[in-house]
Amino acid sequence: MREVKIFCFILAMAIIAPAIGIYARAATRPQVLITWKTVGSVAPANYQGKILSRIGAEIAASVQVIANGKLVNLGAQTVYWYLDDNFLGGGAGKDTLFFAAPGHLEIMSLRVNLPDYPGGELINTAHIQMVGPQVVIVAPYPNGSFTGSSVALQAVPYFFGLLDAGKLFFQWTVNGEAVATRENPEDLAINLASGAPSGYSLAVNLLVTQSNNPLMTLGAGTTLTKASQ
Repeated sequence: MREVKIFCFILAMAIIAPAIGIYARAATRPQVLITWKTVGSVAPANYQGKILSRIGAEIAASVQVIANGKLVNLGAQTVYWYLDDNFLGGGAGKDTLFFAAPGHLEIMSLRVNLPDYPGGELINTAHIQMVGPQVVIVAPYPNGSFTGSSVALQAVPYFFGLLDAGKLFFQWTVNGEAVATRENPEDLAINLASGAPSGYSLAVNLLVTQSNNPLMTLGAGTTLTKASQ
């Protein structure tokens, strides 16, 4: 009976031990982290989100490997980069890469491959959302309704190909007439003529042009209506 128990114990260990080894190797598998950022794109100073990529923008990407809780030095490791399955570049220690975003508004797949990493090949993929430049008119009037004899609006540009928002040209019109702005061209103040009745509407339109690319012109618009007092 004792011999039977010993045999069963040995058999159980023979079955369980490989599984434990597989689990241990999986549990200690290195982590591959890809980070990226768009270079040279404008966003408001108080914008807390990630600056998304636009067509033609330069993107800086980097990869890090963490093993056993420590950052791995990739200086001797071969690193290959792919964008939508197209080879971008790579080589020994190539843990950072700069590339231009292609000309389509889609989600790009950026893949990194370390084929010769000790213990087995490492692969990971990051997804990069492409967007076009945008401009928003901030009008703090619920349902487009205002009271009083003046209104104030602000243009907020996102993701233009400039680091300096001061190199954007703003052209405002109100009810079809051009309006000149002074110190801050992104801000618009409108003073109504005395006696403007309730129901009076202001059709505000805006064109924003990128100074280094006049073809990059975007528009936005809003309509405000004077409420009864």
